[in-house]
Amino acid sequence: MKTYLLKTILFLFFISFNSLFALNTDSLANIVKGSSADTLKLKALEKLVSFYKRKDPAKASDYFNQYESIYKSMKDTSSYVGKFHALKGYRLMHNGEQQNALAEFIIAEKYFLETKSYDELWNVYNNFGSAYENMGNLPKALAYYLKSMDIGEKHLGVGATAGTAMNIGVIYGEQKMYKEALKYFRLSASVYSKVENSWGYGNDLNNIGQVYGFLEQYDSAKYYYAAAIRVWDKMGDKQGLAMTYHNLGNLYGFTKKFGDAEKYLQKSLDLSYEMNDQFGITINLATLSRLALDLGFKEKGLKYMNEAIVYAEKNQLLNVQKENYELLYKFYKKENNYKSAFDYLEKYFVVYDSINNQDNNKVLKEMQEKYESEKKQVEIDKQKYDIAEKDLKLLEQNKKAIIYISIIALALVIILFVLYQYKQKQKSNTIILAQKKEVEKQKELIEIQKEMVEEKNKEITDSINYAKRLQEAILPPEKYFKTHLPDSFIFYRPKDIVAGDFYWMEVSESSNEIFFASADSTGHGVPGALVSVVCSNALNRSVKEFKITSPAKILDKVRELVIETFEKSENTVEDGMDISLCYLDKKSLVARWAGANNPLWIIRNKELIEFKGDKQPIGKYELSEPFTEQKIQLQKGDIIYMFTDGIADQFGGPKGKKFKYKQLAEIILANAHLPLIEQKQKLEIEIKNWQGNIEQVDDMSLIAVQI
Repeated sequence: MKTYLLKTILFLFFISFNSLFALNTDSLANIVKGSSADTLKLKALEKLVSFYKRKDPAKASDYFNQYESIYKSMKDTSSYVGKFHALKGYRLMHNGEQQNALAEFIIAEKYFLETKSYDELWNVYNNFGSAYENMGNLPKALAYYLKSMDIGEKHLGVGATAGTAMNIGVIYGEQKMYKEALKYFRLSASVYSKVENSWGYGNDLNNIGQVYGFLEQYDSAKYYYAAAIRVWDKMGDKQGLAMTYHNLGNLYGFTKKFGDAEKYLQKSLDLSYEMNDQFGITINLATLSRLALDLGFKEKGLKYMNEAIVYAEKNQLLNVQKENYELLYKFYKKENNYKSAFDYLEKYFVVYDSINNQDNNKVLKEMQEKYESEKKQVEIDKQKYDIAEKDLKLLEQNKKAIIYISIIALALVIILFVLYQYKQKQKSNTIILAQKKEVEKQKELIEIQKEMVEEKNKEITDSINYAKRLQEAILPPEKYFKTHLPDSFIFYRPKDIVAGDFYWMEVSESSNEIFFASADSTGHGVPGALVSVVCSNALNRSVKEFKITSPAKILDKVRELVIETFEKSENTVEDGMDISLCYLDKKSLVARWAGANNPLWIIRNKELIEFKGDKQPIGKYELSEPFTEQKIQLQKGDIIYMFTDGIADQFGGPKGKKFKYKQLAEIILANAHLPLIEQKQKLEIEIKNWQGNIEQVDDMSLIAVQI
């Protein structure tokens, strides 16, 4: 697959051993409701959480909250410490809080080791592996999966081994070691296939389909995905359906069937939102972004990508961050937007350094060999023990002669073993030294690249800072603005050093007639600033050169001038702007207004009156029509608000969602009784608190004028 869909993300989930068993959920729910014994309630709730954690995550979360409430109310919790922290860790992991989940798993592991609860220890090791896998630390993930497999083989039997085998297969799949991945998936499937409607079997079918997709055996991949979907449908498993729909969407993307790809990816995203599955939401947004960019829908693709990066950074999904930064670097480089390209390249290197994925294949292979070697050593030690036991019996029969022979034999064995260990250590040290040299070499290369990036960044930043001074020349100073409109304020916050948003004012010779506007040019940063200069100049010409006083006719003339300017270019340029433009007669208090996509709000007597602009931009547009004009008789005390879409589109809040116009209207209404300077302060505080640590996504601007 070429261009943006070349790199995709595996969407695979771990299935716990408890999933093999059916439960009478009604009986358990009745125990929770009717029993007076807390210990009995906890056991019932534990099973309900495990049963519903994939089938209905919201219900599982509710049962866990009941479990936690009872647990914290008990005087003696010693028998439930491990289980409580294991369940809590799983819920945190599902919500994307990987580091917090690991802290809970550590407490649970300590308790299960002390009590020798091998089935619980097996499960918590698997959850350790899943958390590290989500964070992109594949060597640690594999280490815990191998620990889990060892516990399963020694204490639990073939069923537990099957669950861990699936997770090891996922690790190899993520490293493109498909032969090894298929081996473990088929080992797991051979066990789970004997259990009707097994979550484990559905996952194995999905995973095998995924491998065949990467091997470009698409018919085989579709066959296994269809089989997995049948299992998920029978079980009502939303998480399983979301997983397989995502992979099927990827497959159609690979085969250039973009309509089918978008359909299945959207299905997966809708299910992920429904379950509040942070990981699922993140990778579905990332993959939809790649699909949109591959189709040429740049704005749509970047919108999906910005949302995906917010979720990936919030949930510490390093592999997803790395791939998204690399894609944006290549995209902006192709678009000749070198500042953004270098910004994302630098972010890519930071994440790359943290996961150092380059040596993972070698480390994974060595860990697997070490595991196999340790298993063989256990068998050798057992054989040695049997031989030693026989020797003791012979010693009793043959006395001194046998003792001498045994001592000599044992000495020889020890000498050979020591020599063998010495040679192995020398060999291992040689390999480690070579690895260290290679790592140092790579680090030096990255440092050189980072220095080049920093130098380029400085050059670009210096140029952009100069461009900022030029752009400021087209903006009326706030002092000039307040001279003619004393009761007013301007909220203006560019996303980058320069901006696509701008505000504009023109005053008649008598100072009684004033034009003022809030405008949003296409894009932000350097491209947006260049477009804003063209649009501002067109506004000036329309009023000063062509002597137009009607806001609607001004917008018609500005559109004509902007299109005329861009048509002089040899390249196709379809940029323009959205705008809210107002003419105010200060004597009669009559306003005339026109808008391109952007509205005008008036607060009067604690109510908001909205005037909507025409649904067309300033610039090339297939369905362009003359702009309409609205006459407004203002009253003393009215407050006019004009703004761009940057505030409403800002992500933030506890769930990382958009600010939206509804919330902006509520804030304005709540503070409309205050002086304008205090209104501005309140608005700035609300936006800052909403945004938190999330990056600003667009330029923000708002003008307020009180009559």
